[in-house]
Amino acid sequence: MVRLCLLVGVAAAAATSRARVDAAWGGLSAYFADPTAHFWKSCGQNGGNGAGVDRFNCACEAADSFCVNCYRWWMAVTVQSLVGLNQAVPDHPTRNATLDLAAFFYDRSPFTARASPSWAYIDDYLWYVLMWLDLHAWTGEARYLAEATATFELMADWGTDESCGGIVWLYPDDDYRKNAITALEAIQAAAKLAAAEAYTRPSRAAKHRAYAVRLWSWLLDVGLIGADGLVHDNVTGTADGAFHCCNATAGRAGPACVERGTATWTYNQGMLLGAAADLHALTRDAHYLRVGVGVLDAVVRSMVDVDGVLAEVVPLTVRGGRCDAH
Repeated sequence: MVRLCLLVGVAAAAATSRARVDAAWGGLSAYFADPTAHFWKSCGQNGGNGAGVDRFNCACEAADSFCVNCYRWWMAVTVQSLVGLNQAVPDHPTRNATLDLAAFFYDRSPFTARASPSWAYIDDYLWYVLMWLDLHAWTGEARYLAEATATFELMADWGTDESCGGIVWLYPDDDYRKNAITALEAIQAAAKLAAAEAYTRPSRAAKHRAYAVRLWSWLLDVGLIGADGLVHDNVTGTADGAFHCCNATAGRAGPACVERGTATWTYNQGMLLGAAADLHALTRDAHYLRVGVGVLDAVVRSMVDVDGVLAEVVPLTVRGGRCDAH
């Protein structure tokens, strides 16, 4: 009887999860999708640098070129979620729609080396690199791996601070800003590329593996995982707000990078877990899992409410059984 109850409970939970997924997809499609150009609208963030486009009526500049003003980084994350859904549930009704979206993104998204950009928010491009890698893992299509490789290498070339360590958030940038999300995206992308290329292009795989390991070491060296165990947002070089900094290594000029005391956003914690898992899968070094477990423990201690739900308010303390922000 207990076993039957457990099975019924699992089935009910699965049905509830499926209903929620289907409802989310339905709402996304009904309220935010542009069925012609295949992008998603988002309140307040659609215009190209505020170019007079209202928040729900963005339109691509042309029907046969990159859609510069309407595609955004969060669309890549959404496709990643859809790929994960279809990997978990191979018969899910979104399968063909996801493949169709991927084809449109390949043709229309400007977050690609093929668009020949002259500047970049590097973290935005890296979201797309991770999306291409997930699509390649799911479909096996070589063009997605080629896209991921080319775009990643352009961003690494632009953003890697060879003399001081780390990767910058914006290129070009007069005051090199380095943050956790860009570094973690780059670590995960390099690790996934190394794994994908291990048997077909071993020398390139070794290069990407070394890059991921080196950038991970920089992340730890500069203290982006704070004394509270959480991943902090960015680093700085001086108390007056300048960001440009160097690791405290002999022979490097400039102030040492230190954690800036900024917010510990939940997405940084999640990206750390993903990067740690991919580096462990690549190297089999238990160090990465230990760091990931430490961060996860810190999240459970200080970033959830009384119901165990993640709370995007930082710093967060628990008082009398309740979470209070201040």
